[in-house]
Amino acid sequence: MTTEIDGVMRSVGDSISRNLYRDGSGAIGRINNSSFSTTALDLVTDMDSLNFEVGMVLQVSGTKSGGSVRTGTLTVNAVNRGSASNQLTMSGNLSGWSSVAQNDYLYQSGDYDGALTGLEGWLPATAPSSTAFFGQDRTADITRLSGQRYDGSSGTILEALIEGAALKNQGHYPAMDIANNVNCRETQKGQSAAKLEREGSTTIPQGSRIKRSEAHCIPLGW
Repeated sequence: MTTEIDGVMRSVGDSISRNLYRDGSGAIGRINNSSFSTTALDLVTDMDSLNFEVGMVLQVSGTKSGGSVRTGTLTVNAVNRGSASNQLTMSGNLSGWSSVAQNDYLYQSGDYDGALTGLEGWLPATAPSSTAFFGQDRTADITRLSGQRYDGSSGTILEALIEGAALKNQGHYPAMDIANNVNCRETQKGQSAAKLEREGSTTIPQGSRIKRSEAHCIPLGW
């Protein structure tokens, strides 16, 4: 009984950790397969394998949010977290999901549009429309109600952080940058005179800090 309860608590904790940084859609990965007469599931993003556990029941949808899931469920039989392809082995052929298609989103059964709304929902990568967000039309003041956006993909991670810190001229003062462990590592490698704080953060210009996640929950690219 204790083992079962501990397992449930771990599963709930992992779900909350993942969703704290996501948009509330419940999506935890995408299918990279182009053929589906196989039990081997290849993920679009390799590191998303960290979001899955053996025994997890999955559903799929072609629409990340605001639509519906396809008919059918499959269970995760095995996870190869270090693999660059075919990271998941499912309980049956992927065709067990009706009309499954490449780039479909993956969800733990019951989570579609029902997960905790995390940072990606509150601070979306693209400016939101007038669609109400918890009753609020955020187009009334995009910056104040949905945060600020800066695309730093053309430079290094460190350059993006410095440019992002400069956004304080719009009335905000970024105090901390949250990064996936891999992105945080690359930033630290790029700083020849990095000062590591005891908690594992790195000081950067403008008084901001990179806060390294000790879990796998932060999406790659943050």
